Amino acid sequence: MVNMIKKISESLINSLIAVLFIVSILAFASHIHRFIEMISGLRILYLWLSVIFLILTLSLVFLKKAKKHRLKLLNTLPILLVSFSFIINLIEVLPYYISPPEQDHSIPRKNIKLMLLNVHHQNQQFRDVVNLVRKEQPDLALFLEATGRWPQELAFLSNEYQFHESIQQVQFEIYSKHSFKLENTILYGTYRGFVPLHLDLGKTAEVTLVALHTYPPRFFGKTGFDLRNDQITKGIPELTTKIEPPLIFLGDFNMDMWASPFKKMIALSGLHDAKKGSGVLPSLWIDAKLPLHSIFGLPVDNCLVSGNITVNDAYSGRHVGSDHLPMFFVLGVPEYAKK
Repeated sequence: MVNMIKKISESLINSLIAVLFIVSILAFASHIHRFIEMISGLRILYLWLSVIFLILTLSLVFLKKAKKHRLKLLNTLPILLVSFSFIINLIEVLPYYISPPEQDHSIPRKNIKLMLLNVHHQNQQFRDVVNLVRKEQPDLALFLEATGRWPQELAFLSNEYQFHESIQQVQFEIYSKHSFKLENTILYGTYRGFVPLHLDLGKTAEVTLVALHTYPPRFFGKTGFDLRNDQITKGIPELTTKIEPPLIFLGDFNMDMWASPFKKMIALSGLHDAKKGSGVLPSLWIDAKLPLHSIFGLPVDNCLVSGNITVNDAYSGRHVGSDHLPMFFVLGVPEYAKK
């Protein structure tokens, strides 16, 4: 009976290792179908599982060696598969924990702190959001899915934030301590798209910030999948050719940074992921306050910057009732960058 349980346990572990390997490879094909893409954002989970299974399989090998069992190909195959899974996922995750090369600090820069929050249309924790803004004191706060009572409740920020725009066409609320000028909204579908704005940072600096929100394919099917991919892979690179740097893209991409379309967009646009060096920072899960959010959460809320902007910090905030966590980015915009 004991031997039977051991064999069943070993077979189960080997089967799970095979599934982990297949999923780790399949995640690279996220552009093929929205269902495949749903697995691409869980690289942190796959990395942890790889470590656990690697320890288990090596332990089994040492036990068999101790008992002078001869190792066969069937015994070593799980080790190879889990090792490849570990390497694959480590290569994808590690760059987000390694600080990028330092930029020229001799250039004077104007620091700006940005806040991003998809409030979720059903969220009722209005006061928590307002209090978080007052605590963090961002220079600009971008709120997505701000429908229903949200525009009225966020108006309590008007005393601290002189400049405000409500773009209900895409369900955005923007509050800023600096004056800004909106450009025409660029729609992808009915109520998703880009909102470019020129942000005046004083006499010596200016930056263009493109607020964005894309359709989530898991709710809008193939239509949402195609619209979102076009917005990311075509819309962003096209805007980078039309707008002079310094340039910032800030929003809910509804896509993790390991997805094929995201990697394609980075290659075409030349933009830099502001999270690199600060961690993966998962922001979306069923409920952002649930345990293990850092492992099961999806890193879909992001900030991209042109090469002449430095990233001083990037971090997520506390749970405020949404399925998204608030995100904060502290950037350095070169002075004398008046356009």
